[in-house]
Amino acid sequence: MTGTGATRPPAIPPSKYYLVKSSQGDLLLSLKIPTIDVRLTRYFVLFGDDGGLQWAEIESIGTDALFLSLYQSMSVYALDFQECRPDSIYIDHVNI
Repeated sequence: MTGTGATRPPAIPPSKYYLVKSSQGDLLLSLKIPTIDVRLTRYFVLFGDDGGLQWAEIESIGTDALFLSLYQSMSVYALDFQECRPDSIYIDHVNI
């Protein structure tokens, strides 16, 4: 995981939270940030557990791919699956 080291709340309050364990065992928190224009792509902010009491915003999930859904979310090592792109987030847009 690559991080910025900075922790900051998003400007717009998140509408959904997704807690996912990475393939390396790190805890990731993904926030869905709503947009004013519903035609725009949803924006997700990722935070990684720094081992302490704070979350740090991260820019990359490396070789992982996240799958986010209303009922279950998971992370996989993307290089084990030809269909997955590393450092990607896949969403179930019907339920999200």
